[in-house]
Amino acid sequence: MTAVVLQMGCVAGLLALAILAIVLTRAKIATAVVSSATLAVSAIALFGAMRWLLGGSANATELTLPIGLPWLGAHFRLDALAAFFLVVVNLGGAAASLYGLGYGHHEQA
Repeated sequence: MTAVVLQMGCVAGLLALAILAIVLTRAKIATAVVSSATLAVSAIALFGAMRWLLGGSANATELTLPIGLPWLGAHFRLDALAAFFLVVVNLGGAAASLYGLGYGHHEQA
């Protein structure tokens, strides 16, 4: 599995978690389930980007999805700068999800 496919899978997982959060709005365990799953997905994306960044591969990887204009598609590319920003963003997402696990346990409503 290439690094771009892993990152796109993590994006799809986060979108699915947003839908799950809407479905579980009134459940008591919604915060714990969504925060822990988001932490797991962010950690996978973080370690995937760090592995690509520190792995020493100089070649950028690219993925083209057949969405958008029929003759163009959507092009996704992972290079060193993109991997660095993925590390920064996913580190923040993992930290926020970890904070969200403990947030709100003292409230009844």
